[in-house]
Amino acid sequence: MKKIILVGAVLASFLLTACNEKIYTVKEFKEDKGLRNKYFQKCNNRELKPLSDENCINVMNATIEVDGFTQWSSR
Repeated sequence: MKKIILVGAVLASFLLTACNEKIYTVKEFKEDKGLRNKYFQKCNNRELKPLSDENCINVMNATIEVDGFTQWSSR
């Protein structure tokens, strides 16, 4: 019985960690404009948490490095 519970717990932990979204680096966002725009919109629309999600932080830094503050100039 203990083995079944242990196997279930291990399996559950693998399934839960597999659900996490990939964390992209600033470099990856800088190199892929489509990916950068996709995540910029997700963060801007608050699908992700702009101030705490690592992808939001990285995409904002990449956007500033590549485009400066032009993304926010229309507001």
